[in-house]
Amino acid sequence: MKTDLQRCKEIAIDFLHLDAEPTEISIIVSHPFFDSPFCSVKREIVNIFESEENMKKVMAFYEEKIINGCNCISDIFYMMRAPYRMTYFKYVKEYLDEKDFAEMLNFSWLNDENANNNINVSNKELLSYFKKANKEYLMNEDDFKVFEFLPNVVTIYRGVTDKNKDNKKALSWTLSQDKAEWFAHRFDEAGEVWKSEISKDNIFAYFDEMGEKEVIIDYNAIDDIESI
Repeated sequence: MKTDLQRCKEIAIDFLHLDAEPTEISIIVSHPFFDSPFCSVKREIVNIFESEENMKKVMAFYEEKIINGCNCISDIFYMMRAPYRMTYFKYVKEYLDEKDFAEMLNFSWLNDENANNNINVSNKELLSYFKKANKEYLMNEDDFKVFEFLPNVVTIYRGVTDKNKDNKKALSWTLSQDKAEWFAHRFDEAGEVWKSEISKDNIFAYFDEMGEKEVIIDYNAIDDIESI
C-alpha cells in the first residue's frame, strides 16, 4: 500500500475549515493551522476576525499551500500545529503506508506536550497505534538499538503531580529515575515518583530524542506501582 496523499490533503482541508476559537488572550486563537488571528498572506497581515472576506482569503491561502505545496505526508504534519497532529493522525492513519504510519506517529507523539491526555484520541487508541507500528520505522537508529538490548524485565519510572496522578493508564514512562523526579517537580510541585516493572514484550518504543529515556508501555500489563 502506498500513502494516499490526496485523501490526506482532503482531510487536512477539513481541519483547515474548523472554526478558529478565541482564547483568553486576544492575540492567540485555537486552530489546527495558525495560532493568531493575524495571518500573513502574500506579505499582507490579515485579521481573520475583521471580516468574512479576510477569513476567506486566509482559507484560500492555506488551501493552496496544502494542495500545491505539500509533496509528502510529512509536509502536512509540519504545517499543522503540534496539539492537533495526533488528532489528524487518527483520521488519516488508514491512508498511510507502513513507514509513514510509524514516522508520523513518532512525530505527533514527541511534539505533543500532553500526549497522554489527548481529548480527541483515547489512550486505548494510542496504545493500538503503537502496537501496530513497525518499530524500525517508529524509532531512530540509536533508540532502536537501545530497545533491542532491553532486558526481559524492565524497571520503569513515572513522575506525577496532582494534575495527572489519577491517570493510571498513561503510556509514557521512563527508564530514568532522575528524569521521573524532574517531571514530578518541574513546576515546583510536590509530586511523586512511581516505580514498576514490566516485561519487554509490553514495551512498544524507546525514545530518547528529547533526552527523556521514554518508553511507551501497555498500561494494562502493570500489576504493582510503588511510590518512591
